[in-house]
Order: sequence, then structure tokens, then C-alpha cells
Amino acid sequence: MNEMNHFWQSISQFSGWFLAAMIIASFVIVFTVKNRKLRETLIRGVLMLAGFLSILLGIIGIFLPIMPTVPFILLAAACFGRASPRFHKWLWEHKYFGPMVRNWEQKRAIPRKAKYMAWSMMTFSCCMVLYRMWQTPWWWSGIVVSAICLSVGIWMSRLPDA
Repeated sequence: MNEMNHFWQSISQFSGWFLAAMIIASFVIVFTVKNRKLRETLIRGVLMLAGFLSILLGIIGIFLPIMPTVPFILLAAACFGRASPRFHKWLWEHKYFGPMVRNWEQKRAIPRKAKYMAWSMMTFSCCMVLYRMWQTPWWWSGIVVSAICLSVGIWMSRLPDA
């Protein structure tokens, strides 16, 4: 159990650092590279890297129940949609990932079962964060996480069902 906890923390930290690095790299490229063609090539490379790493994290999420799959696959589709039509088409036609990408891109729809699962996991996670953080100086972080999850839950409830 301790090994699984350590693995989850490592993956969670990696995905956070990965997202931050991609955002910082994009801003550095956009604001420092003056040559338009070079800038577009570098941004395309950052998007391709982000797409492949998102697919990797999405695949890990298939096997780990506490790791989401759909957000990472949708992020990969968005990255590939801008960087590589070939990989976007591959993802669009994929046997397993294709339906979720098509539902999102065509109708901005999420399956009802996925909504219920997301709401349940967010509620459970918020309760755990509040429970663990309430007696610490970081109690306010539990409130912030809960407010963000509540906002995402309300936004998700307004989306059509796939």
C-alpha cells in the first residue's frame, strides 16, 4: 500500500510539473523567439510532447482508478489538433479513445456515467482533503480545492450527455 501511495504521489507531482513546464515553455517561446517560422515549429514541438505525455498519463489512468483518463486524452486531442493532423486523426479513429474525443469535439458532451464518476471522485477527494487539512495551517487549501471542484461539477452538469 505504501508503494502505491508513493507511486500515486510521483505521478501526481509529475503531471503538475509537466503542466507547469509546458505552460512556461510556451510563454518563453512566444515572447522570446522573434522568427515566426521557428516559433511555430517550437510551439508545435511543445504541443506534440504535451500530447504524447498526455496520452501516456491517460493510459496510466486506465489502470489506476484514482487517475483520470478522459481529461488527459482530451488534452492530447487538443494538442494534436493544433500540432499534427495525422496524430489527431489517429486519436479520433482510435478504438478506445476515439468515442470520447468525438463526443467532446462534436457535441461538447460527456457520458452520464463519466459525470457521475467524476462527481463522486471529486466529492470523495474534497472530503479527504478537508479531513486531512482541517487541523493544519493549510486548512484554506481544502476550501480552495473544494470550491474549484464545485465549480467544475456545476460546469460539467450543464454539458449535454453523450
